[in-house]
Amino acid sequence: MKERNVVVLTTGGTIASALDGTGRNASGALSGETLLEHVTLPKDGGVNVQVHSILQKPSNAITLADLLKIHHLCKELANRADVDGIVITHGTDTLEETAYFLDVTLPLEACALVITGSQRAPHEEGTDAFRNIANAITVAADPVMQGWGP
Repeated sequence: MKERNVVVLTTGGTIASALDGTGRNASGALSGETLLEHVTLPKDGGVNVQVHSILQKPSNAITLADLLKIHHLCKELANRADVDGIVITHGTDTLEETAYFLDVTLPLEACALVITGSQRAPHEEGTDAFRNIANAITVAADPVMQGWGP
């Protein structure tokens, strides 16, 4: 099987939170590159991952301009022959609104799109952040998922 290429776009949210100086979670504080350093993919998975931090904010602060930015970037990536899948990490407050917006505005033919978030921040005991990212990458890379979106 040929190596699959997945692009991870990070937007912030709990999945990218870190403790601030007061001991509270700072939503979106971690860059995509920092998040991916802790994600473990199967060694024989044949997946090449690129990551781009496009927003670093809580999802309840995402604007229409942000949604359009995400849409245009996803459309550009989905039209590239060397991109098999796209993963968006997102805060859970408005994850479903972003998923719906992309579902009704973004045609996908040869690319998969997966949106994921987490309930626990990366530094919290029992975090689901890294496992959710790894699972999203695995799904986005699967050839069966081509043409499927959020």
